[in-house]
Amino acid sequence: MNIGSTVDGNGKPVQNGSATSSNSIRFMFRGIDSTGAVSNFQCSIDNKPYTSCASGVNYPGLTVGGHSFAVSS
Repeated sequence: MNIGSTVDGNGKPVQNGSATSSNSIRFMFRGIDSTGAVSNFQCSIDNKPYTSCASGVNYPGLTVGGHSFAVSS
């Protein structure tokens, strides 16, 4: 799995482990397995249960503070 880019609600890139003052964030990612590109993803924010998602998943309305994101296939 590769998270290609993360952009906050102000359109600014966010590096892994860095902070933003925006209350929304968007993740772009991709995955490749032995059969080619992966198309079914599961995402989790702040250790909540995984739900189906696609690259470009957006999380609006976040509170200011630390958050975590995970994606799997």
